[in-house]
Amino acid sequence: MLRVLFNTLSLFSLVLAIVFSGFWVRGQFAADFIRCDKNNDVMLLGVTRSGVMFLYLEGFGLIMGSPAGGGSQWSVDTAEPAGVNDGPGLIDDEKSQINFLDLVVHIGTPPFGGSAQLVVLHVPFWLLLLLTMVLPMVRFVRWRRAGRARRRLGLCMQCGYDLRGTSAGAACPECGTARAASA
Repeated sequence: MLRVLFNTLSLFSLVLAIVFSGFWVRGQFAADFIRCDKNNDVMLLGVTRSGVMFLYLEGFGLIMGSPAGGGSQWSVDTAEPAGVNDGPGLIDDEKSQINFLDLVVHIGTPPFGGSAQLVVLHVPFWLLLLLTMVLPMVRFVRWRRAGRARRRLGLCMQCGYDLRGTSAGAACPECGTARAASA
C-alpha cells in the first residue's frame, strides 16, 4: 500500500514539475494573472518571469470599491513580462519582508498606504522544480538499485523470481519474461 502511494505521489510530483517548467517558459514571454474580488478582499495568483506569486489584499475593496452585488468576481489578465513587477523587488518595505533565496514573504500594509492588509508570497521557479523533483529522483534511484540487486542475485528482472536453478537461456517460469543475456 505504501509503495503504491509513493509511486502515485512520485508521478503526481513529476507532472507538477513538467507543469511548472511550462509556466517558467511561458513566464518569459507573458505574465498571467488570475484575480478574484470577493466582498472587500482581492486575491491574485500570477505567473511572472521569475516565479509564481500569490497576493492577498484584505480590505482592498473598501479603497477601490467592491464588486457589484457584493459577490465574487473572477478575471484573467495577461501582461508583458517587462511591465510586471517581479517578486523580489515587489515590496520596498524591508522590515516586514522575508527574502531568502528569492523566496519572498511579505505581510503588512501595501505600498500605496491605507487600511488594507497585504500578504505576498513569491516562489521562484527553480525552487518549485527542486521541490517537485525530489520524489521522482528518489523513485528513480530506488528503481535503479533494485534492478542492480536483482541482476546481481540472479533474480528475474520483472517479478523477482529466483532463476539460479533454471537453465541459462530459459524464460522465467513465474512470469514468462525472457532472461537478460549476461555480459
